[in-house]
Amino acid sequence: MSCITEIDLAHKLTGIRGWEIHDDRIIKTYGFDEDMKALDFLNQLAIVATHSNMRPEIMLSGSQVKVSIVIGEEGELSERDFSLAKRAEQLAVSVL
Repeated sequence: MSCITEIDLAHKLTGIRGWEIHDDRIIKTYGFDEDMKALDFLNQLAIVATHSNMRPEIMLSGSQVKVSIVIGEEGELSERDFSLAKRAEQLAVSVL
């Protein structure tokens, strides 16, 4: 697994609209028009994360889901972290 350099970081974030870096994590809050769609998204993302052996923080509040992907074991954001963020984007579109 390769780690992301600071030079690559801005480029990686452009591919996953709406994600922001906060300290040791990348974060995005998704808003859905129905609570059940938010729950469906959360469940699907939890399954994907589990199969990827990743443990993002996922918080549900009504029709909003906040996803926080903490840096990997390498101590830096990795390709794997960004891949999960991209997968979250795809899942969010599929439940809309």
